[in-house]
Amino acid sequence: MHLKSLIDLLRLERDVKASTISQLSYTARLFGRYLERIATIDDLNDDTINRWIEWLTTTPSRLGRPRKKATIKSQRDNLVTLWLFAWETGRVDQQPRRVKRIRLPRTLPEAWTEQQ
Repeated sequence: MHLKSLIDLLRLERDVKASTISQLSYTARLFGRYLERIATIDDLNDDTINRWIEWLTTTPSRLGRPRKKATIKSQRDNLVTLWLFAWETGRVDQQPRRVKRIRLPRTLPEAWTEQQ
């Protein structure tokens, strides 16, 4: 089953915003670009996804710029979401276990002083 078909099923079975479906679809296409073919649920395994995450960190975006950690984390989380849905619905046998976590640096909020 192609990931696009899985996303269509997710849309039918869950209350998901159109923008979320759009992001999941983009992630599936980006994963397919890494694989150099259309991604399927058979591609959802720890090793392949970890290699894809490494590819995201070492290849520039379509605009030629390095991807930010937050973008890579978002793409990783989208693919794990699809994998978990496939597992919960019995379409794959294994759930994600060893997918690399992306840690984002803590940012301090910009706050105003009483005088401001």
